Amino acid sequence: MPTPAMPIKLIVVIVLLGLSLVIDLYGLQDPQTGGAGNYVRISLNIALLYGLLRGQEWARVLAKVVAVLGLITGAVALIGVLTLGALLAAMDPRLLVVLYVSLGYVLAYSVFLLWCMSQSDVQAWLTIRQLRD
Repeated sequence: MPTPAMPIKLIVVIVLLGLSLVIDLYGLQDPQTGGAGNYVRISLNIALLYGLLRGQEWARVLAKVVAVLGLITGAVALIGVLTLGALLAAMDPRLLVVLYVSLGYVLAYSVFLLWCMSQSDVQAWLTIRQLRD
């Protein structure tokens, strides 16, 4: 039995995980942005990519955990930016725009990831992919 086509929403998640991996690998060359946090993100992205492409259930669960953690950290950071918004705008208004766009991306991606991993077609594709191997 051939594996059905990968759902488009799962393809989007895999592309975004791949882009995140490339950005984190690029960030390793900068001594200010490099560090243990980058290595953790790189390892997590590689594990998620591998697991999702192989159809592993643990990868779907890990993706949901990452999404929830992204929502929590994004919400906490958003509260901080909203609290310090006037001060940041006085320092450099462009910084405030970059922070809002970055936080908006984190929150939107986390919601999308959580939604995608909860969809029945994604769960079915992962199960069929795992059983095929």
